[in-house]
Amino acid sequence: MFQKLITTFNVSNKVPLVIGIGYFSILAYIVFFQHNVWSEWDGVYYLRLGEQILNGNGINVKTVNAPIGGPIVYAQINEFIQDGFLTMKLIALFSGTGIVFVSYYIIKNLFNSKIALVGQLLVAFSPRLELQSILALNEMLATLLVIISIFFITKKFVNTRDIVIIGILLASSFMIRYQSILVLLAIGIFLLVRDKKIKKNIISVLILLFTFIIISSPLLSYNYFTHDSFLDNESNWFIYANSKFQNPQWHNNLEEIIVEGSSQSAIFLDFDLFAKNYFYNLLYHNPNLLFNFNSIEHNMSVIPIIPFLGMMTFLGGLIYCLKPKLNQKNIIFLGTTIIIVTTCIFIFGNINMHFSAIIFTPICFLVIIFRKNIEKNILPLLILPITFFLGISIVPLVVSEQLLMTWIFLPVFTALFLVKVLPNIYSNIFKRKNKENNQILIITMGIIILMNVGFSYHLFEFYLFDEKYDGMVNEFKEIFQFEILQERGLEMKEIGEFLSTQENIEEDYVMADQRGYPYYANSKFVWTYFHEGKKGDDLNKFVNRENWSPYEIWFSDSQSFPMDRYGKSNPKIDYIIYESDKPKHRDPSKEITGQFLDLEILFDPENINIPNNFELIYKSNKTGTVVYKINH
Repeated sequence: MFQKLITTFNVSNKVPLVIGIGYFSILAYIVFFQHNVWSEWDGVYYLRLGEQILNGNGINVKTVNAPIGGPIVYAQINEFIQDGFLTMKLIALFSGTGIVFVSYYIIKNLFNSKIALVGQLLVAFSPRLELQSILALNEMLATLLVIISIFFITKKFVNTRDIVIIGILLASSFMIRYQSILVLLAIGIFLLVRDKKIKKNIISVLILLFTFIIISSPLLSYNYFTHDSFLDNESNWFIYANSKFQNPQWHNNLEEIIVEGSSQSAIFLDFDLFAKNYFYNLLYHNPNLLFNFNSIEHNMSVIPIIPFLGMMTFLGGLIYCLKPKLNQKNIIFLGTTIIIVTTCIFIFGNINMHFSAIIFTPICFLVIIFRKNIEKNILPLLILPITFFLGISIVPLVVSEQLLMTWIFLPVFTALFLVKVLPNIYSNIFKRKNKENNQILIITMGIIILMNVGFSYHLFEFYLFDEKYDGMVNEFKEIFQFEILQERGLEMKEIGEFLSTQENIEEDYVMADQRGYPYYANSKFVWTYFHEGKKGDDLNKFVNRENWSPYEIWFSDSQSFPMDRYGKSNPKIDYIIYESDKPKHRDPSKEITGQFLDLEILFDPENINIPNNFELIYKSNKTGTVVYKINH
């Protein structure tokens, strides 16, 4: 039996295609038959923005953390499909399948077919990639374009045509996700240092930049002539909303900068605070999303269920690839580096937050010292994560899939470890023959795939059916219980469809904190956290946003549909939806502010403090969620 399995490593050209088709087929079943309610927020947001731009009202659009290229593409495709949810799911599914397919050929550029197959299987059975391939979000198309560009830059011989193609791909990705610029920077660095032909390398970089600028010029021109800015985003908001370390003065000043649309950067507002957040992001928060230090729910590790294991297999493959000489000089150098870094952390930092510097700083030095020991086309996969992390750590990433653009290096070096290092370790310990070493590889891959399939099952439960994590043992028990679960967002869809029957709903505004309601109602939308306003105010003042702060109104306008960039529309609210289950608002670590508690009287329609013009038209028997029509 094992001998038959071993022969599969003599990979034909059909095997990568079979894996890709299998990946597509399994996830397509989930897309069409299991994921039936659009409960994820971002996809609705970007699709609606694209529709607003195509309808001629782009001047009022401002996305806080992504360009408008993606929204326009989604809206244009949806003009043919006429189903926004299906459109976004199909884009994700085809993009994810493309990533799985191309990953084989990236690894084949670097190593042999056996390692390429193992790497492709690690990609195909990556739980977070699988999840992103079924959710209607905004990550996958931009990521696929980057992954294809990595295929071209990892070829043995990169010619001018390849560089032009890379520039086209990265510019196209940049128009969907700005962080593609970091991939461009990494590839530019590689082209400069790949050999000693300085003049040729500089010309290559210039060709890359010229192609990138030409292809991305429609976006840059549109931003400049419409909004007087080449990069029309609000990076300050991302720092403001997600930074771990903050103080009230910095917080208040940043709110003013965001509302005023000032170009002043949060980096210079309080540099000490920014530096504290930056090194926390660089050395703990963002690597945690990649390697799972303590975040089992949100990590991109190749073995996500076991903390640190993905980092260990990656490092094992990388060190094998570098083939470092552990002579006395190098040992002293690395030991001194570790001592200096550790001392700096104890003096200036926090060992619990910055410990990864003790690991990765010496590794970076090893890469620099022994770079000549590796094939030239492997260098891009070493430069890319370093460049990407140094740049992206200006902000704390919210979800691990935001690392997908640079993630491919992880399964590549893990595959190298599993094929070349692990069998040798086993052979040296147990004195086994090479034939048995192959069996160890197959058994190991089988275990990894089974663990990742189980973890994917849990992820799909959590995101599609709103299940909560109940410990590793209980999660595996639940796999075999075959409990019938209710899909997440089903009640939201029911309420939205109920509202869609209301007269003139297409012109009415629905106030809620989830975008699925207005999507299914086919209405306009005003966003709220339900924390805005002044405590004790009448509820009419809340829905009219009378005592909301300038920042609260700005954020609401930036998340509503149609978006109101300049705050001129002052929408009249026709319906308000208030949910009974709001754990994100009841976080004990966060202060309950504004009129959040005042709004709870909406659950009691007989309460005398509910204004007379608030008419209860829907109340859920399951959750108590209420819908009020506001009569004007």
